[in-house]
Amino acid sequence: AVETGKATNMRAALQAYYTPSALARRVVELSGVKSGDRVLEPSVGEGALAAAILDAVKSDVTIIAYETDAVAVAKCATRIYGQLHGRFGNVDLVCRDFLDVEPDPTYDVVVMNPPFTGDADVRHVTHAWQFVRPGGTLVAIMWPAWHRSPSTAAQRAFADLVRSVGGEAEDVPAGTF
Repeated sequence: AVETGKATNMRAALQAYYTPSALARRVVELSGVKSGDRVLEPSVGEGALAAAILDAVKSDVTIIAYETDAVAVAKCATRIYGQLHGRFGNVDLVCRDFLDVEPDPTYDVVVMNPPFTGDADVRHVTHAWQFVRPGGTLVAIMWPAWHRSPSTAAQRAFADLVRSVGGEAEDVPAGTF
């Protein structure tokens, strides 16, 4: 910023549009997460979805969460580990790009709010689908283009995938982000 005279908006650069609490609660409700579940959160940000899971389940749940931004991971750790005080729950926060993680189809539930730009949401959710165990659930917050008017090959392929597994789309209330 000093050299160019322009400040960098780090939230925009990282595509860090964190999930509002009301939407996090709705995602968790749709996921059907319950005690004993193994949950994947591929882009945890500051922890809104993980916090909503812990609020909803109120008992033993395992959450594995990935995030590329170390600052967000630190904020998430403060939020989540504070919330766990005196409760059952296992939350593992990993500072790593989820797209580099080898698929492991052992998760009961995947909840996510991935980056959107340039079909990044489609790439992230398609990758995350490979982590869902048979009979498991994936709920993702995505840019609506893939189901309203898919214009890229990736969006069309994703729409086909969602149809093939009986998935559904629900619009996020206007002004949420």
